[in-house]
Amino acid sequence: MRVIRERDIEPGQRLPTEAEFCAILGISRPAVREALSALEMLGAVVVRKGSGRVLMPLNFGALLGNLGGLFALREIRVLDLLAVRQVLEVNILPAAMLKFTPATLAELGQVVDAMETLARNGQHFAAYDRRFHGLLYMDFGNETLTGLLDLFWQLFCAIDPNVLAHKERLEETADHHRRILTALQAGDIRKAQYHLETHFYDIAFALSHDRREPHAWGGSG
Repeated sequence: MRVIRERDIEPGQRLPTEAEFCAILGISRPAVREALSALEMLGAVVVRKGSGRVLMPLNFGALLGNLGGLFALREIRVLDLLAVRQVLEVNILPAAMLKFTPATLAELGQVVDAMETLARNGQHFAAYDRRFHGLLYMDFGNETLTGLLDLFWQLFCAIDPNVLAHKERLEETADHHRRILTALQAGDIRKAQYHLETHFYDIAFALSHDRREPHAWGGSG
C-alpha cells in the first residue's frame, strides 16, 4: 500500500506487476502474491482480464464487512462486537429516524410481520432480523456503520442456530422488533431506544451461553 500511495495510483488504475513489486520491495514473489491476495480479499484490489490487478475506490464500510471472511469465529469475540454495535445502533437511531421514508417504515412492518409468523411456527428468522436492522440505518447512508453491521452479521450467522435454539425465545424476540417498530411509527424515539437496548441484552444473554463464548458479556460465564 505504501508503494501504491507513493506512485499516486488512482482507483481504476493498474497496479505494478508482481515482478515490479518484487524489485521495488526486495522481497520474494510468494510474499508479494500473499500480500496482493490479502488486498483482493478485502476488496481493495480486483483482477481484471487484460488489465491485471486494479486498485478499487476506498469503501470503508465494505472493507469492514469483508473482514468477517478473514477470521475464524474463535478468533473474534462476538460479544465484544455486539457491545460496540449496541452503542452505535442505540445512539445513532435518533439521527437515523429523521431520515426514514414511508417506504422504509412500510418494509419494516412487512419484516416484523414475517418474523412473527415464523416465530409462531417455531422457525428461526435471522435473515429477517438482519434486514430489520439494516433498514433502520439504510436511509442514514453511513457506510462505516453499514460495514460494522455486516461484519457482525457475518460472524453471528457463523454460529450454528441449533446451538442457540433451546435458549432463543423466538416470539419474545419478534415482539422486541414489533415494539421498536411501534415506537418508531409513533415518533417516540426514547421508547424505540429502550426496546432496542432490551433486544440487545436478550441477544447478549443467548450468545453468552453459547459454548464458544464462555464469558458472559459484562458478567460471569
